[in-house]
Amino acid sequence: MDLKSKKILIAGAGISGIGAAALLGKAGIPAAIYDGNEALDQKAVVAKLPEGMEVSFELGEFKEELADKYDMLILSPGISIHQPVAQAFYVKNKPVWGEIELASHFAKGKIAAITGTNGKTTTTALVGSILREYYQSVFVVGNIGIPFTSVALDTTEDSAIAAEISSFQLETTIDFQPEVSAVLNVTPDHLDRHGTMEVYADTKFSISKKQNKDQVIVLNYDDPITKAMAEKATARPVMFSRLEELAEGIILRDDAFIIKENEAGQRFDKYLKKLLKEAPSSFVYKMLRKKNISLNGKKADGSEKLNARDEVKLFLADETYDKFAGAEVKESFPTTALDIVYEDEDILIINKPAGMLSQKAQPSDISANEYIIGYLLQSRALKETDLRTFRPSVCNRLDRNTSGLLTAGKTLKGLQDLSETLKKRTVKKYYLCLVAGCITAPQHLKGYLVKDERQNRVFISKEKTADALCIETEYEPLEVYQDVTLLQVHLITGRSHQIRAHLASIGHPIIGDSKYGNEKINHFYRERIGVKHQLLHAYRMIFADGRCVEAAPPDDFNKAICYANQNVTEQ
Repeated sequence: MDLKSKKILIAGAGISGIGAAALLGKAGIPAAIYDGNEALDQKAVVAKLPEGMEVSFELGEFKEELADKYDMLILSPGISIHQPVAQAFYVKNKPVWGEIELASHFAKGKIAAITGTNGKTTTTALVGSILREYYQSVFVVGNIGIPFTSVALDTTEDSAIAAEISSFQLETTIDFQPEVSAVLNVTPDHLDRHGTMEVYADTKFSISKKQNKDQVIVLNYDDPITKAMAEKATARPVMFSRLEELAEGIILRDDAFIIKENEAGQRFDKYLKKLLKEAPSSFVYKMLRKKNISLNGKKADGSEKLNARDEVKLFLADETYDKFAGAEVKESFPTTALDIVYEDEDILIINKPAGMLSQKAQPSDISANEYIIGYLLQSRALKETDLRTFRPSVCNRLDRNTSGLLTAGKTLKGLQDLSETLKKRTVKKYYLCLVAGCITAPQHLKGYLVKDERQNRVFISKEKTADALCIETEYEPLEVYQDVTLLQVHLITGRSHQIRAHLASIGHPIIGDSKYGNEKINHFYRERIGVKHQLLHAYRMIFADGRCVEAAPPDDFNKAICYANQNVTEQ
């Protein structure tokens, strides 16, 4: 709705009314203030508004003609929707907004809205503190003391807002749509205004009326009224309980570690060594033997495989735990614009650019692995506390100057599944490369590879030697140009530098490859079209379940193909 075209009347000259008027004034929208007090100090009200704001006043007994004079009403929460001033606008089918509706019209960012009979203020303050750990721009507003209208124009797309909202404020919400809503509880209150408990509960539930299935409503499982709201919620219900173990949702326990999905599937002793990272293994096993560490209330030896929601208890002195848990190290993970080609709950696949390391070679390096963790933290798929017992990781490696598909496990399950898939070679990996010379027929190459660690270089042999690894490379030509060929390579075995060295060994080095390539050809493509790395791109993966993931080649690869296609190579 374009408010600049509307004549707006604000009912109430208290904090909420002045806040609404100030917001409209900052937005360049004039408004009038109505108040039943004919002796209202207008100068005092104007003094609280932005300098130069146009404002007029309608004072004294309310006259229904005002509903004809103005296009919409902004109603302070202290005035009931059943009062004549509100009813006059409702009868004429004109909008009646409250301060929350008005503020959210201008606000940007994501909103966590909290209501309930008891505990709203404490919960909102706590949510605000949590948000500050993850967001730089955080606002805590609403019934907690800071009017939402006072900060709405200060928010940005990157802002997070924790809002305490009363039933009075919810009476006048229309399109208000928080990312997360919460109804903590509903007990008898304000029945003089709402009339019945049913109306009161429905008003509380209206906090979620515009939410969709991709958003969340948090509900109290222990309160029968809020529990019943889950059945009619349009948002995804997330239940919490202090009394029962829920199949889904959150149970509060203060004396145990609860195994999360990301931690399930690993051995118990490995989990403990991450949790107590400074403790020697002998200490961990001693505590297990003495039952100072238990799993689901029972003695354990550490070999057990953990399941989600398993309960781990440590019967250790606080100083002992603090000593062996080690100080929390605040790690910084950089972010960059990752080209994500596939993502689900467990795995992430990116199109890695040439020049980016897959994993660190030196402690000071920044690799795709760090960028992926940074992305997961930024997108809230991962919390910093999760890094203590689980760390997402890249599963396949690409040479720094090779572009294309790089897989990573977001969860322990994803990491284990990907690792198993790669180990058993049940995923087919295809590469594109531009090679010197003309290749007209497909071929299946076999041989042996020996790596010189000192030179970081491999050598291909037809004969097996003591340190040689068996390799297989399959290729077929896709396009043959004047003196270069575009190949599709099926990597059967995955050894270091395999494709580059194998193709070079048969006289068809990859263009741009400084280690195994032809310097004269490389120089030519570098000078003519700026090729600075090998034109080798991991472009397709086909998984055993039929999933096919592809990544587009980078711009310089496409430029080289276009150049070759123009048949202008000069050697």
